[in-house]
Amino acid sequence: MGQDILLYSNILLWVFQVFMVFLIILIFRQFGTVYLAKSDAIERDGIPIGNFMGKLEGLSYFSNNISLT
Repeated sequence: MGQDILLYSNILLWVFQVFMVFLIILIFRQFGTVYLAKSDAIERDGIPIGNFMGKLEGLSYFSNNISLT
C-alpha cells in the first residue's frame, strides 16, 4: 500500500514536470514570435538595422588600450 502511493505520486510529479516544461517552451516561443521577431523591437533595443556600431574604446584589465571600430 505505501509503495503504491509513492509510485503514483512519482508518476504524477513527472507528468506535472513534463507539462510545466511544455508550458515554458510555449511561453518562450510565443515571446520570441511576438516581441523579438519584429524589426521595431530590434531597432529600439539595439543598433538600427543597416547601421554600423560606433567606435568603442576602453582599457583592459592589464591597462592595455582596446579599440573596436
